[in-house]
Amino acid sequence: MAGMFREETLDASGWPSMIAQLEETPRVEYKSVDVLKKSRYQLERACMAMANNEDGGWIVVGVDKVGNDHVLTGISDEILSALDRDNLKITLSGSGYPDMDIRFSIEEFDAKKFLLIYVAASQSMPVISLKSDGNEGRGCVRPGVIYCRVHGPATVPISAPLWHRLWSRYADKERFYGMKIAATLKESSSTERADARRFFEDQAKDI
Repeated sequence: MAGMFREETLDASGWPSMIAQLEETPRVEYKSVDVLKKSRYQLERACMAMANNEDGGWIVVGVDKVGNDHVLTGISDEILSALDRDNLKITLSGSGYPDMDIRFSIEEFDAKKFLLIYVAASQSMPVISLKSDGNEGRGCVRPGVIYCRVHGPATVPISAPLWHRLWSRYADKERFYGMKIAATLKESSSTERADARRFFEDQAKDI
């Protein structure tokens, strides 16, 4: 049912500055309320790009762009009450692979309401688009593409240099994880080491 939404715990302590600065950054992107109605793919694209940030990021819905300026329009109570936020979260989380960790919060500023979306950084691998929607050159999404945020700021398909940097980040995480496993096994009994070895051999068969 529209409007039925389980409130989540979200640390939005940086909220006032996100909106008061009226300036996007690589970790903060503004979106018009239109992304909730007819341009949802633009929101999916933004979420995937934030998930591919090293520290994740924030999307503020309810900010229009007029020329080069951002205008705080907010979101009406009518639109918020009709919005199925649980379904929106499922749609956004599953728009790329792997699924994204996305959380919502309704925040107020200057007597207006905004939808604040937090996207956590993907931990296992870069998020790859599963969707195809929109016109080329107008914030479209295409399957198999990895989107990222760059200084400017802008959301763009990943380039070769950025791909190398992004993949290196995940490779470093895997090496760190492997070192932790190795250290744990050294402190384990022979039976535990054998069990762990069988587990990783089974995992390798599925790759």
